[in-house]
Formats: sequence, structure tokens, C-alpha cells
Amino acid sequence: MQGAALARGDKAVALLGDGAMLMQSEVHSAVQYGARAVWVILNDACYLMCEQGMQVLGWKPFGTRLNRVDFVALARALGADGERVISEREVESALRRAMASERPFVLDIHTDPLEMAPSGKRHKNLMQQGHDAAH
Repeated sequence: MQGAALARGDKAVALLGDGAMLMQSEVHSAVQYGARAVWVILNDACYLMCEQGMQVLGWKPFGTRLNRVDFVALARALGADGERVISEREVESALRRAMASERPFVLDIHTDPLEMAPSGKRHKNLMQQGHDAAH
């Protein structure tokens, strides 16, 4: 992410879930190298893609729920900036502030883990894989 921002010499934006954000540590590097990166995190306290995939395959989900992480505090601890969004009506103004920032910026958008994310082709692919593995 920070590499894309540095290579472009401009903003680079990543849209990811909280689980994916926990699996990478690019904020520290972005601060270190002055990358103008923005992370938009859909924070539902869940590895939702894994949970929904298990459900599609007929499994009872396990090991998918997380404690809700305060990504704003984490960003600030690493030297970046951040903002929490808890209402849909706050998203546009928060995104404008993130894009205007000269520092790496984390936008921590709290979402409802019970709200099903759009699945489309991902779930069809998982169902096909489950079907293929059973035969």
C-alpha cells in the first residue's frame, strides 16, 4: 500500500476488512517513508469472509469473531492519523479529511457483523469448491 503511494507520488487508498488490516503492518512503514496512504477499514469485529464462507459450505462458523480493534489508536501509536466512523452519514466527510491529510491515515468504519456483505461470485466459487471436493 505505502509502495503504491510512494510510486505514484500521490494518494493510494486501500479498502479492507479489520481481519485483513490485522494481518499487515504497513502503517508503520508508511509513516517511516512518508507515504500518503489511506486505509479504509470495514471494522465488524469478525473475519467475515471466512465466516460467510463457512456458512455457505454448511459449516457452523468457528474462530471468526474478534475483539473490536481501535484502529485509530493503533494508527496514532504508529505516528499516523485516523478517524472512527460509526454512522453512514459520517463517511463522506471523514473520507474527505483522510484524502486531504498529508500523513498516512486510517479510517476505522464500524460496521455491523450481522449485516451480510455482498457475496456474488465469491460464494458461488466457494459452493463450487465444496461441491467439487465432495465428488
